[in-house]
This record gives sequence, C-alpha cells and structure tokens, in this order.
Amino acid sequence: TAEIHPETAAGYGIRGGQWIVVETPSGRVRAQAQISDAILPGVVCCSHGWWEACYELGLPGFDPFSDAGANQNLLVLNDVHDPVSGGTPHRSTLCRVQPL
Repeated sequence: TAEIHPETAAGYGIRGGQWIVVETPSGRVRAQAQISDAILPGVVCCSHGWWEACYELGLPGFDPFSDAGANQNLLVLNDVHDPVSGGTPHRSTLCRVQPL
C-alpha cells in the first residue's frame, strides 16, 4: 500500500483503494492508495514487503524486480548513502505518483 494525504491524493485524482504508480529516477512500482490524515501533505509512505505473496490469504506475489511489481526497494538509489551510517535515503526520496 501507499499512504497518501487526502489533499495530495485529490490533487492527483487518486481515490482510496485505487491502484497508483509511484516513480523515482531509479524505478517505479504499483501500490494501492490508502488515504490518511496521519501522513503529511506531499508525502507518500509505502509499506515494505508488500510484493510478497501470502498464500494463506489467497494474495498473489509480484516479481520483485519488475517495474509492474510492488518492491519499494526499487525506488531508492543504491549508490546514494549517508557517509556516516551507510544508510540509504528511504525516508527522503522524491517521487511522482499517478493513478492507474
């Protein structure tokens, strides 16, 4: 899922439960929009691990390396990292969103 503020969602014509594309310079993924006041306007927050299948619930998996999938790791550049911790910018990557 991709959490998005109601004002931001409205600005892009996105409705709750709708499939959207989240795109950065390093990749793109599909996600289901979850409209929430708990997130700041202009921010998108994607759930980690959402591409994995859950056969017990009848939920299919997605190819983790496909741009038609839902692996949010594809959105973050691997060659950009914090010089002290070595961490990647999971919480500060600019993106574009659009409804499918």
